[in-house]
Amino acid sequence: MAKHSTTDWNLRRLMFERGLYKTNDILEPLHEYGIDISREQLFRLVTKPPVRLRVDVIGALCAILECTPNDLFTVEASEDSPASRRATGTEGKAPRVDIVPIRLDVTTRS
Repeated sequence: MAKHSTTDWNLRRLMFERGLYKTNDILEPLHEYGIDISREQLFRLVTKPPVRLRVDVIGALCAILECTPNDLFTVEASEDSPASRRATGTEGKAPRVDIVPIRLDVTTRS
């Protein structure tokens, strides 16, 4: 059986729940914890799930937001059984995506 996991990044929600509505609201506290991060990097960290994240950044975020790493990440694991792959036609291959072209009518006005 193939195993899959889904990871949700909850930083934006946690900031909102604590009244921190702008990325600048968390920039200075991160600098106080010794995390040297630019505004652009912080914006990407807040708006997109990180691919890689240093442990000291996770620790500083948890201290600032008074949360645990489990609050920052939500991970759901599931197993994909062979029967479900056969039923959906995805056994041994990537799922098929049908793309249908749309005709575009262009008219000129004189």
